[in-house]
Parts: sequence; C-alpha cells; structure tokens
Amino acid sequence: MMLRNYSIIVPFSGGVESTALVYHLKKNGYEPYCFHIKSNPGEINTIQQKAKLLGVEVTTIHTDYNPASGYLFNREASHEHYKKTFNYNVFPPMHQQWATIAFNLAITNIVQAVYFGHNGGKLTPNDTAGDSFHEFGEAQYEGYVKAAATVDLSLSFKAPLAHLSKQEQYQMLPDQLKKLIYVCFEGNKKHCMKCSKCNELKAICTEEQLQYYV
Repeated sequence: MMLRNYSIIVPFSGGVESTALVYHLKKNGYEPYCFHIKSNPGEINTIQQKAKLLGVEVTTIHTDYNPASGYLFNREASHEHYKKTFNYNVFPPMHQQWATIAFNLAITNIVQAVYFGHNGGKLTPNDTAGDSFHEFGEAQYEGYVKAAATVDLSLSFKAPLAHLSKQEQYQMLPDQLKKLIYVCFEGNKKHCMKCSKCNELKAICTEEQLQYYV
C-alpha cells in the first residue's frame, strides 16, 4: 500500500475527537490518510457514512490477536492488569494499538506526521475529566519517534485539538456529523447510555442532541 499523496496519517475511530480532528484538517485544506481499527458494530455501522460526509477515504483494519477465542489469549490476566492500571475498563487501551499501526504505515510510506484525536483530559472547558489515560498526550509516543529516526525518518505524533475539551470538539461539528458519532463501550449498534463513554456523551451534549443517540 503506497500513500504517495498523503502527508498525514490519522487513526479514525469515529468518536468525538477523531471526527473533530478530521473535520478540522479537511476544513484547513489537508488530505489525511485515515484508518479505522474494527472494534464494535456501532463503529463499523457509521464509519463510512462519516467518511463520505468528511470527504475522506477510511480503511478499516482488522486485528485478531487470537483467532481461536476472538481477542485475548490470556483474558483474565489482561483484565486484571488494565482494571488495576487504569481503573477504567478491562481492555487494553486502543491508543497503543493504533500507534503501532500508524508507525508501520509511516515508515513504510515515508509519511512524517501522525495526527490523533485527543482532549487533553478535559471533558468540558471547566473540568479535568474525559480521556484521563491520555494525560501524557504526545509524549507517550516518543518511542515511535526515536524508532523512526533510526531509519532516517523525521516522524512526529501531534494532537492539534488537544487544547480543546471534548465538549468543544463535539460542538464544532455540523449536525450531520454529530448524529453519526458513536462512542459506546458495549459493542452494540445503538448507544447503551450507561457505560462511561455514554456518560461522557451525556455531559457534552444538549438535551436535544442526546436524542440523536437514544
């Protein structure tokens, strides 16, 4: 796969931050190469609709760490580790999975910039909730930058909208895109409105906007 016409790689989950990022890039004249890691039916259901509205192509990548059981070969140990480490949920964080794929794409195709959606830990402008396990932002990808340097590639990982809260990023989107946002952890085609991600959605939406998801 050659990405000769692209200067930016974007991991695109279809959630608030990644959608706002791609919207921002397109609005400012950039042409990002977007990839999506298959996670659950809700994301798959709307990802190409969002891509069409944004005017980008999104490649869905399937990763299967253990075909026999579907995902984890040591599920109990993994759940115990991540629940203890993040006090958040029992699955490995997606941001390190996409970073590895983005790194491989970048060094294979000599692309120097990976842009990722991030809210700097802020759910709304006045608090510090949100994606708290992203607290190190760009710094957590320094290892990939150093690895790229060994093959003489000047690679950077950037989060250009990290100064904005999740709410600010959500509200910058046109209504058509807002209606296609999917964030639920439960893996169903509709939002459960009970998990932590759905609760974040409740906090950043108006009552009218919440009707898009229930």
